[in-house]
Amino acid sequence: MTALSDLKQHLEILDDADDAQLSRLAVNALAILANDIGAQAPAEYEDLPPALQQAFLMKAAHLFWNRNPVLVDHSMVTLAMGYDDMIAPYVRQVC
Repeated sequence: MTALSDLKQHLEILDDADDAQLSRLAVNALAILANDIGAQAPAEYEDLPPALQQAFLMKAAHLFWNRNPVLVDHSMVTLAMGYDDMIAPYVRQVC
């Protein structure tokens, strides 16, 4: 599967109306993921191990549902067993 098709399935989006926006988010989410793990460049989604594919989906979904830089009257909670846990084994240690 491709990043776009997996992301649409993850978000439960059935039509193609948001494909352009989702494709942009996918590029950004891959870049953020690469930065978060200390990679030199974003990898192709299809080449990522399953845990990093899941982390990508979580990051892209977050970007999709939270399109504004500020939320008013909302409390933020980091979910246990989330994104950080998925990427932890792949983070490069810089000494």
